Amino acid sequence: MARKFLIILTLIAFLTLPSNAKLKFNISDEYMVTTSGTGVGGTKFVVVKAYGKDVKEAMAKAKMDAVAAAIFRGLPAGGGAQATPALSPDGERLYTKYTDYFNRFFDEKSGEYIQFVNFTNSDIPSGANNIQTSKGRQVTVFVQIMHDNLRKRLETDGIIESTAEKTAKIGRKPIIMVIPEAAWLKQVGCVDESGNVDFRRALDYSNDLRNTIGIIGSLMSEKGMDLTLLESKLDELDAEAARMAVATGKDGAGLQTSDLDELSKVANADFIIEVGIFPHAYGPRKQYEIRISGKDTSSLTQFDSQTINSSPSSAPVSELIKEVLLQYIDPFVDKLHAKFDDISRNGREGYLTLKLTEGSPLDFESEVTIGGETGELADAIDMWLDEHTVNGQYTKSTGNTTTLKYEHVRLPLTGKGAFGKKEKAIDAEQFGKDLGKFLSQFGLSTRVEKIALGKAYLYIDAL
Repeated sequence: MARKFLIILTLIAFLTLPSNAKLKFNISDEYMVTTSGTGVGGTKFVVVKAYGKDVKEAMAKAKMDAVAAAIFRGLPAGGGAQATPALSPDGERLYTKYTDYFNRFFDEKSGEYIQFVNFTNSDIPSGANNIQTSKGRQVTVFVQIMHDNLRKRLETDGIIESTAEKTAKIGRKPIIMVIPEAAWLKQVGCVDESGNVDFRRALDYSNDLRNTIGIIGSLMSEKGMDLTLLESKLDELDAEAARMAVATGKDGAGLQTSDLDELSKVANADFIIEVGIFPHAYGPRKQYEIRISGKDTSSLTQFDSQTINSSPSSAPVSELIKEVLLQYIDPFVDKLHAKFDDISRNGREGYLTLKLTEGSPLDFESEVTIGGETGELADAIDMWLDEHTVNGQYTKSTGNTTTLKYEHVRLPLTGKGAFGKKEKAIDAEQFGKDLGKFLSQFGLSTRVEKIALGKAYLYIDAL
C-alpha cells in the first residue's frame, strides 16, 4: 500500500513539474489581447489571456502574444482606450517575408521581444486570473508594451518602413498644422458676422488650445513628424500684411489676415488637424471632451474624425488633455501613413478651375488643331490631362464656353524644373503653369492663382 501511494505521489510530482519543452512562436495563434490604457513615451497597457502547460509557460506566452499582436494584428480597443493599428499592415505576409528574423526575435530564451514588454504586477496571477482548463493553464495578466521603442527597432532593422521612408514617397516632408475647429471658434466668439476667423484671438483666449497644440506637436515629433506652428504662421501673415501696407501706401486695416485661405497659402500645409476642446465640470473634477479631425488640404477631404473623453479627474488640465491625445495619436498616424501610401501610388489629389477673361481670343468650344487633328479647345485640355495626370485620373465637374472645373485631379508628385531640368515637387500651382505652357500654342496666356496646395485657378487671356 505504501509503495502504491509513493508511485501516485511520484506521478503527481512529474505531471506538475514545469515543462522543458521550448515555447515556440506561431503566427497563426490567437492573440487574446485588449487595450486597457495608453502611457507616456509611446507605451501601451494591455490585458492578455494566454494558455500554457503551467503558470510559468502561460505567463511567458502572454508576453510573446502581446508583442506579436502589436506587430501583426494591432491592439483592440478596450477600457475606454482607442484601438492601436498593427505596426505592420501586411500581417502574416510580413512574417512570411522575414520568417528567420521573427523566429529569432521571438525565441523564448534569446529573443529580443522580451525587452519591449513587462508585467505591470510582479505577483503570480491568482483566483479567476489563474485557472486550469481543458487547454491547459490559463492566466490573465496585465502587460505594458514599449510600443514606440518596438516600432523604432523594427524600422532600424529594415522590417517596416519608417515615417521618413513613407514621406519620401510623396516627394517632400509633409507639412502638418493644428488649428481650432469652426464650431469651437464660433462658440468662443472668434468668428465675426462676415465669417472671418480671428485665429490670434483664439490663441490668446484659450490656454487649453495652446496646451492641445503643444501636446500634439510633442507626440507627433515622437512619431517622426513635426508640426508647423499656427502662431508662427500668423506672424508671417502679419508681416506680409505690413509689407503690403508699405508697398500700397495703405494701413492694411482691410486685410483679413486671419482668413483660413490666406493662412493655408502661407502655411502650405499638406494636412490640417482641427481640434475643439470642451471642458465639463463634475463637482470639483473636470472631464475634457476633445473633437479632432484630420483633413487633406490638397484633396479638401477629411480622412479622420474622433471624439475622445478624458476620465473625470481633479488632475491638472494638461494631464487630462494629454490623456485624450495619447489615445488619438497612433490611429491618426496610421491613417496619415495610409494617405502617404495612396499619394505615392495615385498622385496627390487636387482641383483645377480654368476661366476665360474678356480678352481671350478663344472660348472652350472654339476649334483648335494639334498634329493635324481638329477639335474643341476643351477636348485639347482633356487630352493634356489624360497624358499628364497619374493614370489619367480626373473628373470634369463643370464644362461650358467660359469655365472648366476639374475635381479629383491626380497630380504627379514630381516633374522637371524650368532650369536644369531637375526633378522637383509639383503642386496644383505648378501643374497649372505646365498646362499654361501647353495652351500658349493657341495664342493664349495664363495666370495661375494658388488657392491651396492642391487647388488653383487658371485665368486665360490673349498672349
